[in-house]
Amino acid sequence: MTVIDTLLELDRVLDYCSQQASSVLGKRRVLESQPLNDLAEIRRQLALVQEMAGLLGQAALPLQGLSDLSPALRRISVPGALLDRDQYLPLKDLLFAAGAVRRFFARSGDHYPLLAGLAAGLQDFEPIVAAFDRVFDPAGEIRDEASPELKRIRRQREAEARRLHETVDKVLRRWADQKYTQEDAPAYREGRLLVPVKAEHRGKVQGVVQDESATGATIFVEPLEAIVIGNAIRRLNSEELREIHRLLLELCDLVRGFLPDILHALDLLGQFDHIYARARFSRQLNGIAPALTEEPYLRLLQARHPLLVLKEGSRVVPLNLELGGEAGTILVITGPNAGGKTVALKTVGLFCRMAACGLHVPAMDGTVIPVLGALHCDIGDPQSLDQDLSTFTSHVKRLKEALADDARPKLVLLDEIGASTDPAEGSALARAALLHLRDQGALAVVTTHQGTLKVFAHETPGTFNGSMEFDQETLRPTFRFREGLPGSSYALEISARVGFPDDVLQVARSFLGEEKSRLEDLLTRLNESLRQSEAVRREADLKRTEMESLRKLYSERLKELTRTEKERLQKAAQEARELLEGVNRRIEAEVRAIREQVASAAGQVSSASQSLAEGATEQAAGLQETSSSLEEMASMTKQNADNAQQR
Repeated sequence: MTVIDTLLELDRVLDYCSQQASSVLGKRRVLESQPLNDLAEIRRQLALVQEMAGLLGQAALPLQGLSDLSPALRRISVPGALLDRDQYLPLKDLLFAAGAVRRFFARSGDHYPLLAGLAAGLQDFEPIVAAFDRVFDPAGEIRDEASPELKRIRRQREAEARRLHETVDKVLRRWADQKYTQEDAPAYREGRLLVPVKAEHRGKVQGVVQDESATGATIFVEPLEAIVIGNAIRRLNSEELREIHRLLLELCDLVRGFLPDILHALDLLGQFDHIYARARFSRQLNGIAPALTEEPYLRLLQARHPLLVLKEGSRVVPLNLELGGEAGTILVITGPNAGGKTVALKTVGLFCRMAACGLHVPAMDGTVIPVLGALHCDIGDPQSLDQDLSTFTSHVKRLKEALADDARPKLVLLDEIGASTDPAEGSALARAALLHLRDQGALAVVTTHQGTLKVFAHETPGTFNGSMEFDQETLRPTFRFREGLPGSSYALEISARVGFPDDVLQVARSFLGEEKSRLEDLLTRLNESLRQSEAVRREADLKRTEMESLRKLYSERLKELTRTEKERLQKAAQEARELLEGVNRRIEAEVRAIREQVASAAGQVSSASQSLAEGATEQAAGLQETSSSLEEMASMTKQNADNAQQR
């Protein structure tokens, strides 16, 4: 971590980010992050974080608790070497995670192409994992079924242990009946099952004294009958250790054959956890992947200092700032103390460093960050007693280094430029340095309280003013940045707010001089006018938003009414068509019936049929006329429905 990164508090940001890692592998990579200077690689890292952020909540990668086993793995590269007993289970977890991550992205790689490409480098170590599962249970203990020989040894040992207890209990009861024992239960000493005997009966029992109490009143005797059984158990214990050693040696031999692939998998899983930590940190900050450029240009939209976001949340006042645009490349920020000038300065530099480390930044889309060739930073008091440097000398030394660097694009951040010396000389030196930086094509953000630099920034092409807003009513800073306007330091106003003596303030104002007072009053009135204008603008924006909402609501209601009217007319037309069809069917049926009746009666009564036929004809004609009227009505109804649809 460089001095500049410490000044910008990148180390603190990385520490917070590392807490989002799932394992020591990812945490260490986050803490060891170094800013990159390759545009393509930075874009790739930001895109990897973007993909991982999209994966969060959709699936869980098995990265939790992975250990750094690289030293142990390198140790077993020597044939015959073994892992420590507490390293086998972590190694199995690592091998399982490698296979699981590979299989997941083999299935879902279309949605996460960059992560899938990274996962393709992992191997599936299923045969090794299966071998570990045959030897170890989930708690990390050696299974009885790890081998037939181990199972035989443990079963035989259990049988011998039962026989030993039975033998010792029998001896204990016999000696207890003879009043030789001190207690009614056997005791364990160094893995041996012993009978507690009163010391005065030492010569009355047959066995080997293995221990005695602190007072000497009790001796612990291993009965002769138990010695043979105990020796058999200890022999079986030795056989068990040899069999376990053989099993572990086989496992390590198996691992040794895949050692390069396993070490590569360890590295890749560390990269995955590094990406995972950055993605979770991005979600925590509500961050975005900024656009990148190799040109000397920077634009921050709704940028918020990450440490303030973690502390204050949504209450942080965002920063909008542009460097390298039409306004210029050199920004001079003025305003009151504790008004946010240094925070704005640090935010610019920290965003550049975060992006170069592959970290998302808490801002809005449209933010543009340059990939810097050099970053120079002078913030705080760099006085060094060890190097016999005064505050001013240290400032000048850092300024000289910034001016001498010809890298492009270059960003220079200078807090309180020209301070710590005679104001006139400091201002002259500052103006000359800013002109040099402008001519180099560098980006620069400087803070100051010197009025001459405000005038310089206003009059000099390529340089421009900016200020931090101050509320005249509350006499408190608002932390809002305003581009293009110089700000006042409000030293006397702030002093009055904290209770500084009025008579002293009056004398101080008289020392300022009439010209200086007019300039400060002008700045104050200008700032107040701007504040009121912004309040009016915000109110107008609110009203415009309300009117737009109402317009949208009325438009939706009109569409709904039009749709309802269309549906009603269409329904009426359909009903009319159905009515017409029914009437037509009835008329046709009536006409057929009448004609049939006329034809039948015609053969019977000639004169009567003639009269009847004429009447039937008239009735049929009337029905036909009714049918035509109904058809005309249906046509008009359909025309009305069609007109409604066109509207």
